[in-house]
Amino acid sequence: MKKLLYFTLGVSTLTTLNAQTSVFDVIESSPSHTILETALVQEGLDVVLDDLTADYTVFAPDDAAFGQFFSDAGITAADLLADPKLTNTLLHHVVGGVVLSTSLMNGEVTTLSKLDVTVDVTSGAKIDSANVTLADLPADNGAVHVIDYVLLPTYDDVTEVVATSADHTILLTALQTAGLVTTLQDMSADFTVFAPTDAAFGQFLSDAGMSAADLLADPNLAKILLHHVVSGTVLSTSLSNGEVTTISGLDVTVDVSSGAKIDSANVVVADILADNGVVHVLDYVLLPTYDDVTEVVATSPDHTILLLALQTAGLVATLQDLSADFTVFAPTDAAFNAFLAANSLTAADLLASPDLSSILLHHVVSGTVLSTGLSSGPVTTINGTDVVVDLTSGVMIDNANVTAADIVADNGVVHVIDGVLVLPSTGIIENNLNYSVYPNPSVGNTITIKGNEKSTEGAFIALIDGAGKLIANQFVTVNQLHAGYEFDISSCASGMYNIIIRFENQISSQRLVIR
Repeated sequence: MKKLLYFTLGVSTLTTLNAQTSVFDVIESSPSHTILETALVQEGLDVVLDDLTADYTVFAPDDAAFGQFFSDAGITAADLLADPKLTNTLLHHVVGGVVLSTSLMNGEVTTLSKLDVTVDVTSGAKIDSANVTLADLPADNGAVHVIDYVLLPTYDDVTEVVATSADHTILLTALQTAGLVTTLQDMSADFTVFAPTDAAFGQFLSDAGMSAADLLADPNLAKILLHHVVSGTVLSTSLSNGEVTTISGLDVTVDVSSGAKIDSANVVVADILADNGVVHVLDYVLLPTYDDVTEVVATSPDHTILLLALQTAGLVATLQDLSADFTVFAPTDAAFNAFLAANSLTAADLLASPDLSSILLHHVVSGTVLSTGLSSGPVTTINGTDVVVDLTSGVMIDNANVTAADIVADNGVVHVIDGVLVLPSTGIIENNLNYSVYPNPSVGNTITIKGNEKSTEGAFIALIDGAGKLIANQFVTVNQLHAGYEFDISSCASGMYNIIIRFENQISSQRLVIR
């Protein structure tokens, strides 16, 4: 660093007698810029501004400007120097290139913080709310303009905080992938964003044994991200112990007993203000956690019919029992609508059904059974009826595919399915009759149904699909059944079916998998 000789013009006149000076030399040699000098040295920016191979324009608040800022903000110089955002604040006073006062014009100028300051030369020169009190102090690598207030980085919206941060590239990509950038750019709303850093995501991905690509492909990505957003502007000074509901509809737990924690994540940088909210930086990812299995359904936009059915059947309290664990196969609204259409029913018909409770409990298994704990074969539901798990290709429960697995709650787990699980027909006595269906699963366009039951009237065979719809109803003679009746399934789609056989006053049923 070069110590130079200056003469005083007013309070802060800085005129060099040595041509080989940097913009940092101008600041360092000024008796009115001791706070700015100290801050630049502490953050290692003195080296940057001393570089004579690059040009910079520095808007330099003097000590009086910092004093006024400290008074307004209720902080001290020590608080400023301890601020983890200090580097960004200082870079917000620096523009690349040489911009003399004669080149200033009304409009926005982007600083090295990647954010803009607003220039107004209508009367004198103002940078945001600060006046230029001394302009065009020359250096060999730029110019210094003295200003009478500190320039605070201001973000147009909360997404700009993320987009301009070198530590939030994964979060930015995730917001873009989930289509949430526009949502968080809404200037008619305010948001508080808890923003995990790249290191936070890295640790989370390592703990979960997954990659960033896995995360971005997760169908629950938007919900995970919205679990980091609270409506309104909540500064760190307003945080208090307790639960806060996020835009995901679920709660996070705030603990300010020692520092600030959101669930298990620490707030490492607080109160980064934007025009539509505030960002708090976290050191871990917040995972949506559900109080009980009904909360999974209640907060899902795709399960309104299931929620209404549970409420109508009086089963919400049952499934909120934290002393028990449940595995719920949860049909979506689209699944219910397809089921209702296939059976020429309305939602009102379903809700009025005397079997509603049994239908719903036919979708619930006792205990917590994650997808990794499923195995092919029958599973008994709380209703006392069986559903069949098929892991041959993906995961199927009877005729329904599991489209989202392992949504964990405090009292169990929910698996989303794309079909309604149909109760076995009333009065069917499993294995009461001696007959066989083969091959099962099917191969080709026919199956063989064979039995040795004695009947003078023959038998009726019905094929019921997974939505409970009658696909075929065929009468066969005793001789045909004894010989092995070839049943045509060529028009049937792949899925789970029921073969129902009625001999006189006896009825029996068997599951059939059609490939």
